[in-house]
Amino acid sequence: MRQIAQILCVVILFGSSCKTTKNVTVYQPLSFEKKRAFEDIFYKASKQKVLNNQEKAMELFSNALQLNPQSHACMYELSHLNYDLDNYRLSLHFSQQAIKNATEYNYWYFDLLVRSYIKLGLYEQSAEVLLDMTALEPNNMSNYLKAADAFKNIKEYDKAIDILEKMQSLHGIEHESTWKLENIYSITGQHKKAIEVLENIVQKYPDEISYLGRLSEAYDRDGQEEKVFETLHKIIQMDSTSGKANIALYVLYTSKNEADIAFDYLVKSFRSNDMSMELKLQAISPFFEGIKSNEKQRNKLHKITDILLSEYPSNPEVYLLKADIHGILGEYKIARKWAYQAMELDAMSYSIWKKIIFLNEQLYDTQQQLFDVQKALGLYPHVSHLYVIKSKVLCELDSFSQALSVAKEGIEMAYDKEDKLNLLVAQANSYVGLKSFEEAKTLFEQVLLADPYHILGLKSYSLSLANQGIQLDEALFMIEKALIIQPQNADLIATKAAVLFAKKEHINAINLLNKAISLAPLNKLYYHQLKAIYIHTRQHEKVDEINQKIHSFNEDN
Repeated sequence: MRQIAQILCVVILFGSSCKTTKNVTVYQPLSFEKKRAFEDIFYKASKQKVLNNQEKAMELFSNALQLNPQSHACMYELSHLNYDLDNYRLSLHFSQQAIKNATEYNYWYFDLLVRSYIKLGLYEQSAEVLLDMTALEPNNMSNYLKAADAFKNIKEYDKAIDILEKMQSLHGIEHESTWKLENIYSITGQHKKAIEVLENIVQKYPDEISYLGRLSEAYDRDGQEEKVFETLHKIIQMDSTSGKANIALYVLYTSKNEADIAFDYLVKSFRSNDMSMELKLQAISPFFEGIKSNEKQRNKLHKITDILLSEYPSNPEVYLLKADIHGILGEYKIARKWAYQAMELDAMSYSIWKKIIFLNEQLYDTQQQLFDVQKALGLYPHVSHLYVIKSKVLCELDSFSQALSVAKEGIEMAYDKEDKLNLLVAQANSYVGLKSFEEAKTLFEQVLLADPYHILGLKSYSLSLANQGIQLDEALFMIEKALIIQPQNADLIATKAAVLFAKKEHINAINLLNKAISLAPLNKLYYHQLKAIYIHTRQHEKVDEINQKIHSFNEDN
């Protein structure tokens, strides 16, 4: 049916007696019988259109047009139907014919013509038609605005400006033409002109805050700092809760190194509802710098996040912010509590689970890590990195067979190269735990062949050799290779200590373990490792000190 309708349209398009020039088109008046037949088909076509039977309607309108080739109404309907069916060239043709045959101006005919031009990418033609519409309908302000937009889109800015200025001369200063004029002046670098336009509308509507806001932005683009301050303070006098004005003043006072004044405006902006959460989060980020050493900065950050918490009590991002703050400060237990609260609000967020898993790692809370990573895997069974973590935790719990199964399961779905290599290391570590050293060696060498600087591979292989008491020089070479890349990595330092202990370099091993503990004071494994050296070297007082420390850990947990 659709094909038949399109064929009929093509027949009419190329086979009718219609000419391209209106002046030379000659039509014979319809006979009474043809007129009645035309009206009957047109009515049936209109009914099908209302019933949304587009193809049938097109067929009937095409038949009607064959009876009355000068019917502009029929041409318009065919144009509209073709437009709805994405036949934009046919739509363009029929709208052109409808306009040519109409005895008077019809907005809808021109509107459809413009839309067809736009769909065909003929933007210049659409702009020219819209310009004609302003002349044909000078009191219709929407025509001016559309025409200006059309010329702006094809970067004919002067024509767009002329149209908007003509509109204002006819209809006075109003906001839509003002915004468009200001925008064009701004993008063409005519900042003084943009300011003039905005000052005119502010003069007309002095109590309209949005106009003052745009004016302050225009002053800023033109580098008129004093005018910016003056205008923003005017806004604050009119509405002290204006989030945009307060945040703008925060930025300006910050740039003048007046931090305390700036912060007051930031606090006001955070209590405002007309400033988006995204903008507030952006404003927060600079406050994270230096909070470990700067108590004043830290207090400011806590204050504004507390405001956010009161404003957005159901937004998990705010709780994650609190977790981030405490995490940076090394307050991992508190950070984890905030992360769990975030998870209660959005249990499906992977970023929240990542945060929880990270904090568990920092707390060296193996049991909780296992519990949480299993829950995360229930939600994200295809995330290979979670299998890396679970296998590692199971190894730490001496569940080596289970760790091996998890690592093998994870590698089946791993697409990321790093995850694949980490899962091979996880398998190797499981084999080490199972005393299957040859299988482990094969996997370690496979990893280091693929990436000779793979940190986890170098560390795990080195530790395996140290624990076996074999190839200690090679083990030392590997761990020192890793330390060149990450010299402050506590795990790597502790691994080197294990290698030196195996080489009977006890003092160096003790020194390295103390360094590892200073970097990661919550890692109980380092204390156990140090205790083993003290026992071996018969330093009983030191053993007692370590036991007390380990006991305090157990009490805390």
